[in-house]
Amino acid sequence: MGNEYDCEILSIHVDMNVKQLIEKLSAYDPEMMVIRSGYEGGVTEVTEIDKRKIKLNVNHEWWYGKHEVAIGSDPFDCEAIYIV
Repeated sequence: MGNEYDCEILSIHVDMNVKQLIEKLSAYDPEMMVIRSGYEGGVTEVTEIDKRKIKLNVNHEWWYGKHEVAIGSDPFDCEAIYIV
């Protein structure tokens, strides 16, 4: 059984801001599926985009992302777009 998407997985691995992300995405068909890594493998569709407060460079173990989402009134370093 086929699906409505032409599946081609491309990887853009750089630190970027919203402007840079928009520039990169504008090169693709606006109807393409948007995916992200699955929890333990595979990929899944992006279901939400939200703004989050984050603490920078707090995790040093290789298996964690280097930043952490601030909770409640915790101090934070900046705001970022969170893609879920």
